[in-house]
Amino acid sequence: MTSGKMSVKKFWNMVSCQLIEKDYHITGIQCKSKMAGLKNTYKSVKDHNAKSGNSTRTWRYFNVMDEIFNKRPWVSPISTLDSGKTIPISSEEEYANENNVPLSTKTKLPMKRKYHVSVCVRVCVCVCGRARVII
Repeated sequence: MTSGKMSVKKFWNMVSCQLIEKDYHITGIQCKSKMAGLKNTYKSVKDHNAKSGNSTRTWRYFNVMDEIFNKRPWVSPISTLDSGKTIPISSEEEYANENNVPLSTKTKLPMKRKYHVSVCVRVCVCVCGRARVII
């Protein structure tokens, strides 16, 4: 495998190559699109089932996706903020460092997504194997 950074396009092309070896003829773009749709559906079902009073929604790939993505922060956030409540900030907490740079001016970069080729191949093969359609 490779070490370091790789482009998203290169990653999905690697997934595609491994799927082609398993006789699933799809492109990297198709793999990326399919995985995005699967993740959106998974998140939707997970959110629906987490709400009180909702009937349980099922999905044929839920268990596979839950096994892979259950612990990810985008699935179940570590903490949430209720926009209806205000939280007072003390004067000491308003500044991020000794240079008195206000917290509001600091930008926080999003976490990098780490994909693993083998995980994506496993999901795609599972989906292809059950549906036997080109994704």
